[in-house]
Formats: sequence, C-alpha cells, structure tokens
Amino acid sequence: MTARIKSWSSRNLSFAGRITLINSVLVTIQAYWSQMMIMPKKVLKSLEAICRSFLWKGQALFHGAGVVAWENVCQPKSAGGLGIKKLEEWNKAAICKYIWAISNKQESLWLRWVHSVYIKKQEWWSFSASVHFSFYWKKMVALKDHIKNIADSAEFQRLKTKDQLVRYGIQVNERCSLCDVQNENGQHLFFECSVASQCLLEIESWLKWNARAKSLPQLVRWIGKAKISKFKKQVYAAAIAALVYSIWRTRNAVIWQENSLNSNRLIEDTKWSLKLQISIFLPKKILNVDKDWFYAL
Repeated sequence: MTARIKSWSSRNLSFAGRITLINSVLVTIQAYWSQMMIMPKKVLKSLEAICRSFLWKGQALFHGAGVVAWENVCQPKSAGGLGIKKLEEWNKAAICKYIWAISNKQESLWLRWVHSVYIKKQEWWSFSASVHFSFYWKKMVALKDHIKNIADSAEFQRLKTKDQLVRYGIQVNERCSLCDVQNENGQHLFFECSVASQCLLEIESWLKWNARAKSLPQLVRWIGKAKISKFKKQVYAAAIAALVYSIWRTRNAVIWQENSLNSNRLIEDTKWSLKLQISIFLPKKILNVDKDWFYAL
C-alpha cells in the first residue's frame, strides 16, 4: 500500500481523486486477506492509518489529527460521509460467508476438515471454542456468537412486549399474561413461558416432531438444517408461525379484552389454522409418505 501511495504522491491528485483511489485500490489490496481470515485489530488500524494519511496529506505516513473524525469519514455518502469502507466491519462481513457455509454444511474440502477437527458432531450455533484452538478459529467462533446474539435480539425487538413498553415509559404490569410467573419479554414468550412451552410440546407431539430446540431461533435453525423432506420443513415452519401467531393473539386478548386463558383452545386453533393453510396450498408434487403423514394429522 505504501509503495502505491509513493508512486501517487508526486502527482497532483484532487481530494476526490484520493477518495477514489482509496476505495478502488487501497481497500481492495487488503480485501484478499480480509476474506481469508479475521485480521488482528492492530493490523487493521495500521491500514486505516495509511488510508487516512493519504486522504488528508497525500502521503503514506502522517502523524497528526485529520480534518474530520475517521468514524464520520467512513459513513455512507447519504449520511454525510465519504463512503470509505471501514476495514474492520468489511473484514467481519467477508468472514460471515464462512460462518454461513458451516451452518449450511456446504460441501467443500475445507468444511469437511472443519467439521472433522473442530465441530465434530456438535451443533454449530451452540458450539464454543476451546482455549486450545487457534487464534483465527477462536475469533471466527466469537464472531459467530456475536451474529447469533444480534439475530436473536432482533427477532424479539419488533414485538411490543411488556419489557419494550416499560422502556418507552409506559406503566404496565410486567408479569407474563400467560403464566403470571416471570416478567414478559420476547424470549420468555417464545418459548420459555410454561404455558407457551406446553403448547409447543403439544404441537410437536401432534406432528411427531422430535426437536430438541426449545427457543424460537433454535427451532428456525433446526428446520433449516434438518435432513427431512422439503414438505415436512414447510409444515414445521408453518406450524411454528401459526403457534407464534396464536400465542401472540391469545396474549393480546388476555390483556386488552380481559379474556380468560384457554390453552386448549389455543392449541386447537393452531392445529386447525395449520391444516387449513397447508390443505389450500398443498404442493402437487409430494411424496406419498409425506401425504399420508399429513392427512393422518
């Protein structure tokens, strides 16, 4: 990178020209390694320092403050920045493709080696790195855990559960309207709540579905990874969606209409809704064993 900059320094480059060279040349120089491994923060900071020096002074090495904070410079142009990529974020985004490949068990020599040496028969999203693992592998597992936490929290933040209402300053009884034991939040409602958990067990038993997953994110991931027919995956996914809807509707009825809780009706409504929707959109091409299984429900 410094060699490239030295060859440019003698030229009369405009400010816009420097930005173009940073995005099209300097950032892409480290792109190869960023797609291969999670790079140490010290290395990424050094690379950003080179880009920052070239932007403000047209030199590879410059010690001093820039005109604008680098954090603001790296914002999108629509947000008032210059659209320069943040190397650390780009590095993490590039590594995510390996996390996704491991999750989906895509076929490649490297993935077979990873499953044989590291993961073995463990579930990837609950896998934790040993202290004896390499630096790069531990960093990848840490990034995987970070992504999982973001995904899990994002799924529930959309729901205006009681914990969300309290954050908005609304005074409500924080106890779960279904079990009346613990405070209500998205994670509790789907499916840590004793009532919701029992409903889930009833639906799983009805579908003859032996899933060890007990939370909503785990169930979704289980369906995606399960080695079952496409039709069964669709039915299981529809069952979870129908159950979540029924639980949320029942919860709202208990709160706003002061209805009494009837878990049996909740389960029966879920079953009826699921069978009706699947019957309407039943695929034309379906295995006989799957068809018999569904009609026997």
